[in-house]
Amino acid sequence: MQTLFSPKSQTKLLGVLVFSCLIFLLYPDYLPLIDLPQHAAQVTTLDDLIKGKSVWQNMVFTNFDTPYLTSYLLWWFFYQFLDISTASKWVMVVIFCLYVISIRQLRLAYGKDKLLDFLALSCFFGFAYQWGFVSFMMSVPVGIFFLISCKNYFETHKPKQLAIVFAWGVLLYFSHILGFAFFCFVAYCNFLASFKQHNWQQRFYFTGVFLLFAIMLVRIILKPDPAFFEGYPIGYVEQHPFLWKTQELLYLPWHMNDIYHYHLAFYGVLILPIFMGYRLSRQWQLYVPLIACLIIWYALPHIAFQTAYLYQRFAIFLPIFYALIWLPNTDLRGGRYNIAQVATAFFMVSVLAILYKNHNDNVQFQYSAIRLDFEKTKQDMQPNKRAMFLFDEASRHDFSISTDRNYLHFAQWYQAEKHGWVDFSFATSPAMIVRLKAEEIYPNYKKNRGAVKGNLTQILDCSIYDYLVMRVVDNPIDDVKSWLKQNPSCQNKVLVAQHGTWLLWGNEK
Repeated sequence: MQTLFSPKSQTKLLGVLVFSCLIFLLYPDYLPLIDLPQHAAQVTTLDDLIKGKSVWQNMVFTNFDTPYLTSYLLWWFFYQFLDISTASKWVMVVIFCLYVISIRQLRLAYGKDKLLDFLALSCFFGFAYQWGFVSFMMSVPVGIFFLISCKNYFETHKPKQLAIVFAWGVLLYFSHILGFAFFCFVAYCNFLASFKQHNWQQRFYFTGVFLLFAIMLVRIILKPDPAFFEGYPIGYVEQHPFLWKTQELLYLPWHMNDIYHYHLAFYGVLILPIFMGYRLSRQWQLYVPLIACLIIWYALPHIAFQTAYLYQRFAIFLPIFYALIWLPNTDLRGGRYNIAQVATAFFMVSVLAILYKNHNDNVQFQYSAIRLDFEKTKQDMQPNKRAMFLFDEASRHDFSISTDRNYLHFAQWYQAEKHGWVDFSFATSPAMIVRLKAEEIYPNYKKNRGAVKGNLTQILDCSIYDYLVMRVVDNPIDDVKSWLKQNPSCQNKVLVAQHGTWLLWGNEK
């Protein structure tokens, strides 16, 4: 990129892009991240439990022995000064800033130039971010700092540096268990690649630290669960085919969906470095992180360990480790507008297009009629009530933005902001900091959310809910009313309010 921008101008451009990302992280009332409302509800419920004012304390228990602890404690800290929706945005701001700093430190540690910064900036808002995997996103910068500390130990072999490796590893463990396992695997692959550089004592100490990490990992895997997990059954595994995963490599680092009109930008940031004057490094150790990441990508299934989207969330690392294998060509010659300059311009346009997509989603979501209608619905709900959120398949989406399933958990903002309880809740998941007691998890807890005839007439038990919050697109309201009347436990539910496609049902007075 030296052919088009001086190092100073590169830094200025990167600063402008980072600043724009911070603005758009703080701009909307709610970030359009699918799982974000669920995590926000965890934080407010935790705060109520800590302060002894939760009306749900007989239903739940706290689970501080969780590898999600770092992000939840940070979020809880912000919640002491800010409302929950603002606190959620500041958590993402902190994660983003740590990410930018960690990438810079990674670049300096490996002696790379600004290509790494721009590639990493383009993929922050990809699959894991759009799903709202907040704790996993927290583990990304922590894991990068962990890798840097490992590299520093390889170069210095100082006991103090090994202690820093251990400290970052423990913090990584409490950030996210998948991030912890992933970065331990990458770091030890790096160690094996540089095995001859260390004497036997250094190999023993480094391996000893990673044996401690392995014990921590095995412990959390084998930890007995005090409450039944109503979700993917134990032992259930779903693997995607090789070609499927290969195709996903070309868009998941930047987007959760395959949006064809952005493929040129996605391909551009991958292909253009060679036309920008970069060449592949002959230092084979630089390929180790990328190869380790690809091994994880193709080896891990889609679902296992009662967790979905296992391999997909690691897409964010592919452009980062890909950038490590490129070296700038310092012997470029040519005219004023040579191929490297043109390629660099297109590379920057690709990065800008990818960032624009995310920022535009935030703006569109802010003014979405569907989101605004939910705000009206929420205002009609009294605080501290128990609700069930139901939807038909089409109503999970908001086609004004490029992602989908944005309303999968959106009613959870009622729990987060008005201290109610909304099923289904993340409180059944083993890693959550607030868990439902085993006796509160009834059969089909996670399978009765459909606003469809079979569920409303037979499966759903309305007797435990003060509200039914529905978003219905496919089915007429009269049909929904008829289905509820056919269910003995739901016959006292009446339509309290309707705002657009949102329906609020309450108890008949």
